[in-house]
Amino acid sequence: MGKRKSNFINSIIHFNKKELIFEDCGETISFSVLKDFLINRYNSLDDNLAKSVLIRLTKQSKNIKDLIG
Repeated sequence: MGKRKSNFINSIIHFNKKELIFEDCGETISFSVLKDFLINRYNSLDDNLAKSVLIRLTKQSKNIKDLIG
């Protein structure tokens, strides 16, 4: 079995014992709107290192897998 590639966002989430939970709410959102939403949420973090890394990775993401790991 090959080694799985590490995802920094995923590492931060697991380090802080957080979990992303998605529910079907019957609505859709565009990829760019989701990116903007996440950047706004990350701007509210107190940890400047985590904030800057998460914002940079979010801006660089090109698809959902990149965005949420």
